Amino acid sequence: MAERRGNFPAPPPSRGFQTLPGVGYAQLAPQSTMNGAPSLTTNPFVELGVTGLRQFAGRVYDEWLQPELDFYRAPFVYRQMQDTEPIIGASLLLITMLLSRVPMTVNPADETPAAEEKAAWLRGALFEDMSRPFTEIVQEALSMLGYGFAPMEITLKKRAGKQDTPDTSSRFDDGTIGWSNWEIRAQETRWQWRFDAHGHWQGFVQRDPTTGVLLPEIPRSKMLLFRTISHKNSPEGRSLLRTAYELWRFKRALRVSLAIGLKRDLEGVPILWQPPEVLQALPTDVENYAIHQACDAMLKNFARDRLEGIHMPLAFDENGNKRFDFTFATAGGSNTRRNANIGVIIDGLNLEIAITLLTDLFLLGHTQGGNRSLGDMKHELFAEAMSTIMDSFTEEVTRWAITPLWEINAFDPALQPTLEHGKVARLDLDQWGTFLLHLQQAGIDVTAPGLQVLRWLGLGEGDLPDVTPTREAWDAVDEGDVVDVTAGVAAA
Repeated sequence: MAERRGNFPAPPPSRGFQTLPGVGYAQLAPQSTMNGAPSLTTNPFVELGVTGLRQFAGRVYDEWLQPELDFYRAPFVYRQMQDTEPIIGASLLLITMLLSRVPMTVNPADETPAAEEKAAWLRGALFEDMSRPFTEIVQEALSMLGYGFAPMEITLKKRAGKQDTPDTSSRFDDGTIGWSNWEIRAQETRWQWRFDAHGHWQGFVQRDPTTGVLLPEIPRSKMLLFRTISHKNSPEGRSLLRTAYELWRFKRALRVSLAIGLKRDLEGVPILWQPPEVLQALPTDVENYAIHQACDAMLKNFARDRLEGIHMPLAFDENGNKRFDFTFATAGGSNTRRNANIGVIIDGLNLEIAITLLTDLFLLGHTQGGNRSLGDMKHELFAEAMSTIMDSFTEEVTRWAITPLWEINAFDPALQPTLEHGKVARLDLDQWGTFLLHLQQAGIDVTAPGLQVLRWLGLGEGDLPDVTPTREAWDAVDEGDVVDVTAGVAAA
């Protein structure tokens, strides 16, 4: 007989239970059968497993640090971190400003006039015809960096020219369907997600923060959900601030301790000297106890800056000592706690927080270490990470906004354009300046349309290509030969 754990009776085999090693009896999901016997062979078109995301009643409980970062508290904690921590706030602002100015281009499906016409239509719908500028929409989407996810609701409109409201007005009058807006649905207002049997989320329920009313469910087909990562297909992604949470909490406690320590070093700790009969007075000793209570209130009010001065009685005992006195005790000597360099510890925490956000390269000038080559390497890694974020942005927009709109308008799928983002990289002006100088010395016109060097440098339309001039191009220019540099760079 199989071992049972706990006081649970063994269920009959007909109910689909099986003994698992180290676990006991566990119920199995219904299996397909063949000739009345269970079969492990199942339909390959049917999904059997689950993502493994911990969720209950539409709320995600995959965070192990409970209750500090549970389903309801996490958005407010992340908001506090963004608003109160200088390194975090500056880093997220920098990334948001950097990525929101990355150029977005709509490329036609092919070189035919019909494909170019559809690309122009999409450019107008995307960049010119929504009620909010596209840059603001990108900035709203990038709130996923702090919260881990950014849900946005898609609203459509008929492009029928100017209307009474901005949401229904259009700059175009072709009768097609376009976007009215993509509007953020604040992370802290989410009430629950709707999941299917396999753990895939299918909708989003929001609670109005003003009225407290639960709003109608927004289905997946009407949403854009931008996420930093999609582990377990969690709709909440993973905040960039999650790794910095413990550091932030530790640093906040240290800053409070530092402020208290500095205040006490500057002002000292107030001490009110009292006679023993007053200090030890009990409530039965009405007179002395009242004096003790008054002294206690004076100390508290002085520490809270509610008193600018204290009236003290000029009374002496039989030995000529003051019966009451008010002094300050300051930390002195070389072995006191105030000598701990908390500032150095906080600087170390600042660096670690910046590392978690991949923005530690911006602290190179504020620390003693670091060099240009290290900064260049960190910048390249940072640019690659930010480029991946923009990749996920364009993929989400293409799949859940552009393609459905294309189908609604019954456009030819073969003519659907592609949305691409520009490069998230620093232009090395020293390298390109030297290269252009060699080109000019070789008698090559760098402003020629075929070369498009100025466009790559951001002085015209287009983006800087992710290329480095070929070794052959450099060698040929150094030797003074006339070469087809345009072909050489394009081949790179």
